[in-house]
Amino acid sequence: MSIPDVNLTSKPWSGLLHLHGSDISTLQRIVDPVIILFLYRILLPDSFSLHLLTLPSWSIVLVSFYLLLPSAGLYVSFRSTSLLTLFRKILLRTSLCISTLTCLFLYFLPSQLFPLSSYIYWCMLSLAWLTSTHCFARVILRRLRAYGGNTLSTLFCGTPNSFYGFVAELASSPWMGLRVNAFFNFSPQSVQAAYPSGVQLLASIDELRDYLKSETVDRIYFETESLTSSELSSLITVFGDTSIPTFFLPGWVLPTMNFSLDPVGRKPCVNLWGMPPSAFDLAIKRLADIFVSAFLLFTLLPILLFIALLVRLSSPGPVLFLQTRYGIDGRPFRCFKFRTMFQSAAGLPAIQARHRDPRITYLGHFLRSTSLDELPQLLNVLLGDMSLVGPRPHATEHNEYYRSLIVGYMQRHCCKPGITGLAQVRGLRGETPELGLMSARINTDLYYQKNWSLSMDLKILLKTLFVFAGSNAR
Repeated sequence: MSIPDVNLTSKPWSGLLHLHGSDISTLQRIVDPVIILFLYRILLPDSFSLHLLTLPSWSIVLVSFYLLLPSAGLYVSFRSTSLLTLFRKILLRTSLCISTLTCLFLYFLPSQLFPLSSYIYWCMLSLAWLTSTHCFARVILRRLRAYGGNTLSTLFCGTPNSFYGFVAELASSPWMGLRVNAFFNFSPQSVQAAYPSGVQLLASIDELRDYLKSETVDRIYFETESLTSSELSSLITVFGDTSIPTFFLPGWVLPTMNFSLDPVGRKPCVNLWGMPPSAFDLAIKRLADIFVSAFLLFTLLPILLFIALLVRLSSPGPVLFLQTRYGIDGRPFRCFKFRTMFQSAAGLPAIQARHRDPRITYLGHFLRSTSLDELPQLLNVLLGDMSLVGPRPHATEHNEYYRSLIVGYMQRHCCKPGITGLAQVRGLRGETPELGLMSARINTDLYYQKNWSLSMDLKILLKTLFVFAGSNAR
C-alpha cells in the first residue's frame, strides 16, 4: 500500500500560533465588540439615549455583543470544522444581537427619531467585519497550515492499516495542520516497508511512555482494533498519565451515526442512532402536518377527483393502489397512491418500476413523472401514518431485501416516512439498479434524521416545488 505524501515536518515558526492561540482568542474577543462599537459611533455620531433606561444606546451595543458573541462559540478552534459552520454561527449570532437591539431601540424610541438608514449600514458593516476577521482569517490560516505553519504534533496508536488510513486522511486535508511524528504498534514487524519517513516507530509500552515524556505531543489518536484487554488497559494507563488531549477512533463507526454521549447514571453511553427530537418539536411538526394536509386535500379536491376519473377510465381496476409499507418504528401501514399500473400487475411480487416499464399505463407514466400519483398520501399524513417530510417509505419486500445488505437501513424508520424527503430533493429518487444508489439514498435519509429541524423540513418542502416534476420520480 502506497503512503501519500503528507506534511510530516514543521517549520521553525509552526508552533507560534498554536502556542499563543488562547491569547489571540482573548484579544479577538475584546477587539470584536470594540470595532463594532467604533463603527456604531462613526455611523451614528449623535447617539440617542434610551431615556426610560437612562442609558446611552452605544453602551447597550457594547454589552450585547460582548456577552452574546462568545456564547456562540466563535472564539474556539475550528481546525476540524467547516467554514460554512463558522459562517452560520456568525450569521445567527449577529442576527440575534441586531434583532435584540432593534427591538429595544424601537420600543424605547419613537420610530420617527430612529436613524434607520445609518443603522442598516452599521448592521451590514458589523456582519462584514465579523465574517472577514473570522472566516477569511481562517482561510489564510488554513493555507498557512498546508505549508507547514501552525501545525500540531500527533502520535497515532493502532494497526498499520488504520495508521495508513489516518495518514491518507491528513494528506487529503492539509489545512487541518496535523502532522504525525510517531506511531505505536504492539507488533512492529507487521509494519510495511513503505513506512513514511520522519515518523518514529514505537514498539513497546516503555518506548511509548518515554517518548511522551521526552517529546512534544499535542494530540494522541488511537484505535482498539485487534488489541487485547490487557494491551488496551496498558494504553489507557499511559495516556491517563499525561496531560495530552487524547482521541479515540472507532474503526466500525459510520458517517450516519450520531455519536453523542447519553449517560445512564454515572455510566457513559454513546448514542449511535435514533435520538428523537424534543416533544415540543414533534408536536409542532404534527400540527403542521395536520393543517397543511387538510388544507391541501380540501384545495386540491377537484384535481384529485379529476385524476381519479382519468385512472378509472384509462384501464380496468381500482382508482387507488394500496400497498403495505413500513412506517415509524417499522410498523406496517397501508400507503395510498393513484394506481399507475395495469390491474394484471396486482398481486405480483413488488419489483421496482423501471424506465418504460410495460406494467405502467399511459396515464401512469404521466402521473409518476409529475409525482401526482403520490397526492393520496396526504390522507396518510392526516391519519398520522406519514409526515409531509421524511424518508420515503419502501415496499415491504424491498425493506426486507435491503436491510440485510445496508448497515443501518432500518434506522431510517425512527421517524415517520414522508411524501417528500431530503433524498428526493437531492435527486436520489426512482429506480435503484445498483446497491450504491440505494446506499446513497439511505445515508441521506439517516443524515436527515441526524440533523433534523423544522427549518430543514421547510427548506425541503420549498425545494420539492422545483423538483417534483423530475424524470426520475418513483
